[in-house]
Amino acid sequence: LLSLVPALLFWALSEGAKRWRLVFFGVHGLALIAAVFADVFYPAGNFLYVLGKKQTDFINVANKQGAGSLIEAVPITDWSSFIFHLPEYWITTFFRPFLGEGDSLLQHLCSVESFLCLFLLIIALIFRREQTRDEGRLMMFSISFLMVLGAIIGATVPVLGAVVRYKVPLLPFFGLLIALLIDDRFLWRKMKTLRSK
Repeated sequence: LLSLVPALLFWALSEGAKRWRLVFFGVHGLALIAAVFADVFYPAGNFLYVLGKKQTDFINVANKQGAGSLIEAVPITDWSSFIFHLPEYWITTFFRPFLGEGDSLLQHLCSVESFLCLFLLIIALIFRREQTRDEGRLMMFSISFLMVLGAIIGATVPVLGAVVRYKVPLLPFFGLLIALLIDDRFLWRKMKTLRSK
């Protein structure tokens, strides 16, 4: 729910704003500052400590139960390290397990799902279309929730089987993002052209 706060603030504040893209970056900049200094106002709100504790607890439970899809976790130490490893966290959340990664039928099916997500994103970026103002705002809303929750999941969950379950709330927003990005008419025209050759 907290992961939705920056997206909701952006949506509310950008309603009548001409430079709504600046609102997006402003809101998320302030959200980052609030996360960094949250423990100053609320002693139990040390964001990195909470994430690090959840990561450690998850590793301990996974080792105790012999989780078969345990992956190496990047220790959460400070903000510079956390920000530096954001791409790795996002890759873990959205695109792992990779094809061939896993030792069960279910894990292989999940790897196909991850591959399809990557494939759809690439296709949407190649055949991208211009969005209307409201479509652009909705796209940025989706990106905000995807990036924030995706980073938290990737940082704290070092078990691919659990990652697959935890990212389920993100999938509708990922699908919405693809739908807003892709120019399906141009894509179909290209496919028809290729078929006629």
